[in-house]
Amino acid sequence: MLLSLLLLPPSLAADLEGTWELDLQASDSMDRIMSLRGTPWYLRKLADTLPVTQTISVEGDQVVIEAHSVFKDLTMTLQVDGVTRSQPGVAEGQILVRSYWGPDGSLVSVSNLELSNGQQGTITSTRSVSADNQSMNVLFTLEAPGMATLEARRVFHRR
Repeated sequence: MLLSLLLLPPSLAADLEGTWELDLQASDSMDRIMSLRGTPWYLRKLADTLPVTQTISVEGDQVVIEAHSVFKDLTMTLQVDGVTRSQPGVAEGQILVRSYWGPDGSLVSVSNLELSNGQQGTITSTRSVSADNQSMNVLFTLEAPGMATLEARRVFHRR
């Protein structure tokens, strides 16, 4: 089963490739999730108001996501093999990330981290492409013991 989650037909991985622009109007606010992660107020507000462009390339089991905004540029290189690795976070330095292909062809990345309230939490980002290959949804899910699950969806359109 694990092997089937790691290997993905090249056509599905290629659907992620390209340049994507964030649709702020269609996207959920990231404020609650970012607040629990301990992200400063000004960065939370920027995340909900600044345009972001993501350029994604896929080569084998490696996915490179280049995120560009007027505030900050960030490049994440994900090894999509189910192994946990250190990656640069947006606001919190290095984080541990495990990435794999979901059974539906989505790109799933899971991070375990300490929340601002001291609890351990898990944040999962799931990137999936629409049937017409023109929109990408990134669903962020934050889970922690004794806390309601939080979700926020970011919608991107192919440029």
